[in-house]
Amino acid sequence: MKSLMTLDLNDTCISSIPSSLCCLMDLRVLLISGIEGYGVSLRGKLKKSFDVSLLGKLKKLEILRLSRCNVKKLLAEDVEELTNLKSLDLSLNKKLIIAPNTLSRLPLLEEINLEESFDEWGQIVDKGSNNIGLSEVASLSALTTLYIRIPNIKYLSANNNNIPIFRWENMTRFKVILGNLDWFNIPFEVPFEAEQCALFFGGISIPHHPHSDWARWLIFLLERTKKLLLRECHGLNKYGLSSLIGAGGAGGIRVLNKLQILWVDRCDDVEYVLSTTTNTTTVVDEAEDEGHHHHYHYQIQDEVPQQITTFSSLKMLDLQYLPKLKAICQYGSIPVPSTGGGGGGFFNNLRSLYVSGCSSLISIIPSDLLANLPNLEQLEVRDCSKTTEIFNSNDQEGHHQQATTLILPKLRQLELRHLLSLRTIWDGVVSPSSLLNLEYIYLYNLGMNFVFSLAMAQRLQQLKELQIWNCDNMVQIISLLMEGEDELEKEEAIITCKNTVLFPQLRVLRLINLPNLSMVSKRVLRSSSSSSHDYNFFYWPSLETLTVEKCPNLKRFPMSLQKNAIKLREIQVEKEWFNALEWNDDDDDDQTHHDKLQNLQEKGVKVEFERQWSY
Repeated sequence: MKSLMTLDLNDTCISSIPSSLCCLMDLRVLLISGIEGYGVSLRGKLKKSFDVSLLGKLKKLEILRLSRCNVKKLLAEDVEELTNLKSLDLSLNKKLIIAPNTLSRLPLLEEINLEESFDEWGQIVDKGSNNIGLSEVASLSALTTLYIRIPNIKYLSANNNNIPIFRWENMTRFKVILGNLDWFNIPFEVPFEAEQCALFFGGISIPHHPHSDWARWLIFLLERTKKLLLRECHGLNKYGLSSLIGAGGAGGIRVLNKLQILWVDRCDDVEYVLSTTTNTTTVVDEAEDEGHHHHYHYQIQDEVPQQITTFSSLKMLDLQYLPKLKAICQYGSIPVPSTGGGGGGFFNNLRSLYVSGCSSLISIIPSDLLANLPNLEQLEVRDCSKTTEIFNSNDQEGHHQQATTLILPKLRQLELRHLLSLRTIWDGVVSPSSLLNLEYIYLYNLGMNFVFSLAMAQRLQQLKELQIWNCDNMVQIISLLMEGEDELEKEEAIITCKNTVLFPQLRVLRLINLPNLSMVSKRVLRSSSSSSHDYNFFYWPSLETLTVEKCPNLKRFPMSLQKNAIKLREIQVEKEWFNALEWNDDDDDDQTHHDKLQNLQEKGVKVEFERQWSY
């Protein structure tokens, strides 16, 4: 037993370390964690403080976990013999105090986890003594993993002059909170690999130049950050991340080139996430001395062109409640990025884009950004009160751009909610190379009076599900002519449509609470010669589920079990609407609605009346 090397006491409710543990002189791994919350026992009584003084005798210990153990104090003498310790987990010890000169006695320490634990760096505690300062953490040259919270940036400057940040060269995994964020309110719904290098800012002023006491920390961390959250931060102004400690300058591409996930939330002064206009820029040069120590040199250059960060590794962008945001990128200023030198294209790997509560944003994806999102798979926009369009394929002068490359070729899901000023989803010509793989469209409470132009509808060959809810102004789903299309384009679209099935893969269609919806689309178009052309459009041959509720003006629906809806299996409608419906089954015009119902049921279609939907 004395030769035991690993002891796992996780979830055992152990309240103290037995003295016999000191006999395990060969112990390398000791894991202790409680199953109760933050020092409260199952009987509701506070547990006594967990004494760690005996651990100092385990000189060969390499991995120590004391999570949720109600450890209240860690002193230098408790760990001074643990010179082989490589991993220290003190997470979930809410009242923990760490004395000075404690972590600095652990020269081989590679991992520190203080998640939901100690965060009062350098503060005065009982009897005038101080807590440990951040300089001790910064001096650990073997450190690879760090989970800490720094609630006030003053902790980074107090007694921390000339912090040897370069000694963190082995850092590969970190989760660091700066500011007034707590562990429980940072986002976690991200891929695991991005959690390995995460930096969270909350309620702080962003430095524009990296010569402040604490900006050196940020430069080092930002170079390695994969996930970045900016919440209620100040100082980003109209240049957005281009002004983030010189991120728009010569060192900017290096500083943010590993970023995979970016959240910008409630930063009131942000006008653009990125900008390439002239701005005060800081050049960051890095040098290495004979001792292989890295030093940073800063030079401020005023009114020089910004070098835009390509964000070629970014996979998710989430913009929430930015009241002054005018555009994701300053309109018309985005250069075509070079693909040389190992860099990718602008936003080349972006998979998901979420925009919410940006009350000044007019166009979500304008023309200069539209062709630069080749891997975008999901777009969600909600609660943007001034947004009039989602996509725009016009140039700055309003001329239609003829796309020569694929436009949004991987977009699979589009969700729009509470956009009462929305006029159109797509402004401009929808080229044949657009939206080829869009599968799911969810629309809720929008201001527009139609969903698709005919040209856009023709592109949706892979659409599987379409839901439209609570759109009071909606008159028709497909408009034969929209702003941005001339008569010739309309005629070409109609001619093409005569030989094309619309929505060939659509399986689910839900139309709910659309009080003014009167048609799916017009079927008669008069040309300039006043001659009449009647085009029969063919819709949704794969339709399986149809829901129509609260659509009193929709009297005719293009559905026929003999012609197009041959795979229909379920109908959810109001009985009154069903009885008043004008069917498209020309061969069965004499059938009563009771006969129609019986015919549907005989063909295996389940008809459900009066289903209650949540609005």
